[in-house]
Amino acid sequence: MKHMIHEVILLEKQYWQLVDIPPQELTESSNTYVLKIINLLDEKGGQPPPIKSGGIASLLGATMINVADRTKDQNLHEQIRTKSTDELRKECDRLYIELYKLIRKYLGLRRVVQDLTESFQDTRFYPIVPRYPLLKTMIKRVLRAPAFAEICHEVNE
Repeated sequence: MKHMIHEVILLEKQYWQLVDIPPQELTESSNTYVLKIINLLDEKGGQPPPIKSGGIASLLGATMINVADRTKDQNLHEQIRTKSTDELRKECDRLYIELYKLIRKYLGLRRVVQDLTESFQDTRFYPIVPRYPLLKTMIKRVLRAPAFAEICHEVNE
């Protein structure tokens, strides 16, 4: 059990530092909040992935990435062209709502993992006999957390 919790804590230390989403302010509307998060992610994710140095293989890999990006862009452009303004507005609103829900799930899951990290750090110096039930309780608490249950039990499309 210690190993299971320790893996999650390592993930928390490594992954959460990459995407730090600020909480929503009370006066902020959901669309404004989503737009702020989009801008934040664009700033962080706007850097192109590093290309491995390896001669022809790296050149070929970069070319394949560019071709794939171009075909995605062309498909998206064609889809946008065929839609009317009202359809585009509805799609934009739907995407804003979906992104807002995903941000909420992300923040809830992050909170659960941070609580697990704090609880684990508090029990590190206990002997093994009293520590085992504490670890077991921590795992059960995470599995029963509403944020975790919502993600695990949602229907995949």
